[in-house]
Order: sequence, then structure tokens, then C-alpha cells
Amino acid sequence: MGKYWAYFKLSLQTILEYRGDMVIYTLNNGAMPLVGLLIWLAAASGGAKLAIAAPDLIVYFLLAAWVNIVVFSWGSWYVYEIIDKGDFYKYLIKPFSLAWGFAAENGAQQVLKTVVISAVILIIAVVLSRSYPLHLRVTPLSLLLFLPSLVMTGLIVFYIELCLGLTAFWVYDIDFLTNTYNMLNQLLSGRLIPLVFLPAGLASASTFMPFRYTLSFPIEVLLNKVGGYEELLGFMIQIIWLGATFVLYRLLYQQGAKNYQGFGG
Repeated sequence: MGKYWAYFKLSLQTILEYRGDMVIYTLNNGAMPLVGLLIWLAAASGGAKLAIAAPDLIVYFLLAAWVNIVVFSWGSWYVYEIIDKGDFYKYLIKPFSLAWGFAAENGAQQVLKTVVISAVILIIAVVLSRSYPLHLRVTPLSLLLFLPSLVMTGLIVFYIELCLGLTAFWVYDIDFLTNTYNMLNQLLSGRLIPLVFLPAGLASASTFMPFRYTLSFPIEVLLNKVGGYEELLGFMIQIIWLGATFVLYRLLYQQGAKNYQGFGG
């Protein structure tokens, strides 16, 4: 663990040297939910009858932008580059695994990104509160349940990204896989469309898909949009997806390491 923290501190120092780039990346990555907010507010102002009132819609998308950054991971590109350039062998001799190494680098970035997106969201909330009565309907219990759900959300995103990157052992170009995943994730995670707006059948199916648990579910928990059996079921499914993505990561890593041949891309 000491070696991990040393690498984390080194990564954090490196990130701070490029803090300007990190601010730009943060604003870019956090923009998608905010774009969704503008679209739905425009629809509401045009007379469209929405299932969520405008103030609640604003709160949801501001939280979505925040959660999107807090759990953000770029592991697929990171792992692909390591494998493609023939540098994977370094993680076979380092004192920590590929996952721990990426967690240190990604975690260091998230420290700065979380500070930036929190400030941006606060400013936007203050500005919009002048026109809309914003209320954060959070209880101590919902906040307590939100925290473990958020951690599991971050881990699910983390392992999905690593799994996508590890397919580079067998697939020359992973762009098709990552683009397909990103397209489905934008649609079914709640980044652009709150899941309550989806057709009933698709909304029900999303309960069992991993995408809901990469963004929407912890927000639903925080805002008391789920409760009782539905909330318990959601936590059980989130735990199952976390276990499944971790097991898949381990399998892909072990099989890839067995078949690995280092060569430059």
C-alpha cells in the first residue's frame, strides 16, 4: 500500500504541472449532462409536458455532471496504449498490478477534477436558482446510502474501462468496442436522458443493465427517487455488476498475460 501511495503522490504532482489541461478536460467531460439539461429545459419552455418538473430536472443534471466527473475513467485508452506499444511487460515486474497503477494515476486526476467540477456546478446552481426554485431533497439516510453506491459506481466504470482496454490483447483496434459502449452508455445511463423519460419497456430493462449503475442509480438514491424493494434490488444488482466486471477483468488480465508478446505498435 505504501508503494501505491508513493505512486499516487508522484502522479498528483505530475497532474498539477498540467492543471490547465486538466481543467479543460474536466469541463469537456462534464459538458454532456449539461447539454442534456439545456435540451430538456428548451423542450419544457416550448410547452412540452415532461415527467420531471424543471427545477428537479436541473438538480438531476447538475448532480449527473458532478457524478460523471467523480467516477470518470479513461482506462480503455490507457491500457490499449500500454499493450499496443509493447509496454505491458513493465506491469509484470512492477511491485503493483496494472489496476493499482492506473488507479493511482486516475485517482490523482480525480482530485483536481472533482474540485473544478464542484466549483463549476456551484456557480451554475447559484445562477439558475435566480430563475428556478431549486431544492435538494436529501435526507441523512439517502446521503448515507448514496456514498457506497457512488463508490461502487466508480469501481464499475473503472473495471469496465480496464476490460475494454484489455481486449487489445486479441483485437487490433478497440475503437469499435469503446464507441459502441459509449453510445449505449450515453443513452441508458441517464447522462443525456433521465431514465424515467425512456419508453416503459426500455426503462424496465435498464434496471438490469450495467449502464444505470455507472451514473443514474446513485443519484436516484440521493434524491430519494427509489425506496423499499426497488432500492434494495438496485443495490443487489449494482453489487452483482461490480463483481461481474471485476471477475471479467481478472480473467482478461490473466489470459492476456499468458499470451502476451511484447512488440511495438
